[in-house]
Amino acid sequence: MAKKLTLFCVFLLCMAGLKAQTYCYHCYKKYDKFDVPEPQDKYVYITFKGDLIYFSEKDGSYPKDYKGKPIDVLYKFYGYSDDAAVYHLWLRGWNKEYYYHDANYLLVSKDKTLINYHFKGSELVEQHTLCYEKCPDGDCEKPHVPAMKH
Repeated sequence: MAKKLTLFCVFLLCMAGLKAQTYCYHCYKKYDKFDVPEPQDKYVYITFKGDLIYFSEKDGSYPKDYKGKPIDVLYKFYGYSDDAAVYHLWLRGWNKEYYYHDANYLLVSKDKTLINYHFKGSELVEQHTLCYEKCPDGDCEKPHVPAMKH
């Protein structure tokens, strides 16, 4: 009986570890390819689920495109760089399988309070870095002053 109870508890802990956690983040600064800062003031929800991160709605669901189709752009954990977790873009190919893409990545502090989104650019959008700070009260509707200065 004790073994069954122990196995059941371990199972419950494993299931709890897979639960998605959604947080509100304030994008407060953007750096262009020349590292010139530009103030920003926008709020987003970001969901953490296992080794994946994605920009989401408040309830953790994928945001929708203009046709109402879910935008399921994911970032997958690939290791640590200094004290930050590195999440690389994970794209879905034409065959509906995901593959690794190193052009865009997120650096996430261990306590998940700070995120830097590095975008290497394309023909339409230049390289830039967006700086996010977790909202202290979890409310994306209430503006606050960032605690971190870059």
